[in-house]
Amino acid sequence: MRIGIFGGTFDPPHLGHLVLAAEAMEQMKLDAVYWVLTPDPPHKKGKQISPFSLRADMVKAAIERFAEFRFSDIESLRPGPHYAVDTVQEFHRQLPGTELFYVMGEDALDDLPVWHDSKGFVTVCDGIIVMEREGKVPDWNKLNAVLPALRAKTHLLKTPIVEISSHEIRERVKHDRTWRAYVVTGVEAIIIHNQLYR
Repeated sequence: MRIGIFGGTFDPPHLGHLVLAAEAMEQMKLDAVYWVLTPDPPHKKGKQISPFSLRADMVKAAIERFAEFRFSDIESLRPGPHYAVDTVQEFHRQLPGTELFYVMGEDALDDLPVWHDSKGFVTVCDGIIVMEREGKVPDWNKLNAVLPALRAKTHLLKTPIVEISSHEIRERVKHDRTWRAYVVTGVEAIIIHNQLYR
């Protein structure tokens, strides 16, 4: 069995997230993608983040049409800080014998050398799936200097370009600019009902 682990703050989850997860499923022949919601991201200390429960509701709304996508609260069930290496290890414990592929954007790949126990993270992953951005190539010389085992485990994913981010959606909501087209209807309803990002 081959499983994708797609971790994030998802504040909010948007169409770009769905495209990345769907393309990872198809191109890497995954059996499922677990959307792992991070309660309190270590790299976002001091930044305002929507309550975990609302972000959980938004992720569930975003993926409800896709039987192969599954919501995971695995990180909220243990005390923080929550690091990707620990999350992957916990998946190995819960799903023994399963191949685990971590899904991320190319910006995360660039930052990987400064992640907590980045070498351990590369070791526990069976593969790392990275969304490839057009015209941008990973700096393998820099990455190999710190994480020599990374390149062999990395799978670059060609996806339709969806140039939208959660940060941009929050800014669009805040400034009354167009944003609804970038999220599914259920996520839109939660944002409006709870007056998020205002």
